[in-house]
Amino acid sequence: MKAVLSADMKDQNRMLVYQTIQARAGQRVTRTEIKRETGISGTTILKIFEFLESRGIIRPAGSIDSPEPGRRAGAYCFVPESAYALGASYDGGVLELSLVNLNYETVRRTAVELRTDVSTLIARELSRRVRELGVDLAKVLGLGISLPASVDGARRRISYQAVPGLYGRMSKEDLSAECAALEDALGLPVLLENDVNCAAVAEYRARELPEGEDLAYIMLGGGVGAGLILDGALRRGGSFSCGEIAYMVWDKNFSARSGYGYLEHQLYGRAQSDFGVDLLSAPLEKVPASLLEHAADELSLAIANLSNALDITRFILGGRTANRFGAELLDAICSRLERLCVHNVDLSAAKSQDNCARGAASLLIDRELPRLLSDARQTGSFNGTRGPYPE
Repeated sequence: MKAVLSADMKDQNRMLVYQTIQARAGQRVTRTEIKRETGISGTTILKIFEFLESRGIIRPAGSIDSPEPGRRAGAYCFVPESAYALGASYDGGVLELSLVNLNYETVRRTAVELRTDVSTLIARELSRRVRELGVDLAKVLGLGISLPASVDGARRRISYQAVPGLYGRMSKEDLSAECAALEDALGLPVLLENDVNCAAVAEYRARELPEGEDLAYIMLGGGVGAGLILDGALRRGGSFSCGEIAYMVWDKNFSARSGYGYLEHQLYGRAQSDFGVDLLSAPLEKVPASLLEHAADELSLAIANLSNALDITRFILGGRTANRFGAELLDAICSRLERLCVHNVDLSAAKSQDNCARGAASLLIDRELPRLLSDARQTGSFNGTRGPYPE
């Protein structure tokens, strides 16, 4: 029992030191600074720095003035390129791959048109596409996969498909065998997650928000959905469908079992029936101002209800449809939120275009950090442990 507790404490101390260095402005520190900030003994700090340096996670970076007169302390800097994670995003028509470093930054990215079912994607296509990226897999912690569906990551299955256009190609199904085949092909662990959840995580990381903050990511793409981070934790829900705002309803006669959600119908269905416009493909010059105003009305109601009910004030708007409309739609929504919301709401555009892939990689990094910082993992190689991981 004592040996187990000692190992746990060692891993916890390594994680604390790692997180303290990674979060530090400039990511350049001394052992004395980390000892003071973490409260860990100097001897333990020395061992942890030696361990991190042996893994290439930190490296010597000269010296800086010490609090003691006439002395200088050795400095170390964080090395975000010491390890990476791969993120894959598939929306039924485009496969995007991103290579993400330990600072959750995309360092390489590619996208290809691809039309296949999700089983074939995972079992056959992804291993080939990853190798075409030319990445040194010895430095990769794993592969996170973002899918436009409700995903049970622990059981590796799609629990619900809310996008009618993807029925048959990305339907409710068990993907554990396909994930195992991909892990065997790459020698890397695999993670599955919902696309909007991934985008929310990516935006949270990109903004370097302190732990415990709230954020809601609204994705206006082939449909409409939300990823919610509450008190710093991603909220998935018992059925893994948290954030399905397509099914928000403000019409008592609407049936949520009709296929399309109410909000989705108001945005995409009415664009077709009332305005004769396909929001997914129509050129911007073909979209009348009245349709943009209608979309702003509906989206502002959804955002206001989320904000007022959950006390969230930070919202991000992204997705290919939102990107096409740009600042005009964003400003129109903001002008409505001023009177609809109890509290002042900050609504801004997404920071990057690969949020889904980058978020999937970011979640993979968070999950694999304990392995990276443990004695069990051999430097630069995957230790062979495969299978679902607890969320």
